[in-house]
Amino acid sequence: MTRLLSMCAGAGVLMLVSAGAPTASAIGPATVASTAACTGDLNGDGKVDGADLGILLANWGKPGATDLDGNGTTDGADQAILMGAWGPCPTEIP
Repeated sequence: MTRLLSMCAGAGVLMLVSAGAPTASAIGPATVASTAACTGDLNGDGKVDGADLGILLANWGKPGATDLDGNGTTDGADQAILMGAWGPCPTEIP
């Protein structure tokens, strides 16, 4: 089974990693607007809210920063990730 993971790779960059038996491989960075990694904060305002949902919906079916799971298309899986991160961004990444 292959799983897609994400981790902070620096200010405003989310690194997408595909992990599955027996190895893990980096898919590549996805630049986001925020200055701190906060999955779903597409406009960089420090929270995931309706503005971010609007950005995601405007890019439905397209690749890019709104493709939060890195499968090449902005779709329902990305919307689920965004909704799961709804609210203020954490001040520190654990």
